[in-house]
Amino acid sequence: MLYADFVKESYGRECIETSDGFITFSVHKDVCHIDTLFVSRETRGRGAARDLFNKCLAALPEEVTLLTAEIDTRSRVCSESLVCILSTGFKILDLRDPYIRIYKRIRGE
Repeated sequence: MLYADFVKESYGRECIETSDGFITFSVHKDVCHIDTLFVSRETRGRGAARDLFNKCLAALPEEVTLLTAEIDTRSRVCSESLVCILSTGFKILDLRDPYIRIYKRIRGE
């Protein structure tokens, strides 16, 4: 897909696209950082974001044990994003204005 090719070529990030949206992420050793998760307004609340998140998890190398992400508080959909991502088991790490930093351990302790 064109956007996935752009993200990989320009930023070295992975991208999974569906007709509902996309997720971009990068892996560094045992950490996966989710850069962007976006679903179309029409598919929100129907599990599209969760499906993309699960596809990302399935694509990760076995050594990845920690997921990280940031939510931009300046975003017009900040509240929606926070509710969605917290429902997948992420926890708030801290606030580094204007970002809410979040994490989720997926393997090990």
